[in-house]
Amino acid sequence: MRPFTPLRAPALGATLAVLLLGAGCNYRRAELEITPQVVSGCDTPAALQVRWDVSGLGLKYARIEVNNVGKRPKAWMPKTDSRGEAETGGWAHDGFTITVRSMNGVVLARRTMEATPCSPKQAAMRPTSTKI
Repeated sequence: MRPFTPLRAPALGATLAVLLLGAGCNYRRAELEITPQVVSGCDTPAALQVRWDVSGLGLKYARIEVNNVGKRPKAWMPKTDSRGEAETGGWAHDGFTITVRSMNGVVLARRTMEATPCSPKQAAMRPTSTKI
């Protein structure tokens, strides 16, 4: 009987690369769009239009999670059809992320909204509330 020899790093790396590439090919059929993708920092928090379609993976349902930077993901739609669209509330800040997962938790698609800096000129043009 031969003694056990551990896998060498190059062989292990090549094996992982093949597995990851092969697994990732299926997810090319997962679509997720957010509109707008970029907003002015003066316009945050913002509402986003979200469209998803993971039906090409043969799934009937999906789970959609949302989170702002530094916050834990929350189930926005714990169980929804594999294809659809909806609008978020006005709670998206810079780095707001939407993740579509299979019902068993596999990440299928992820998009992140970006906010550009709010210039002083833009900030001056924003309406402000006045106290009476």
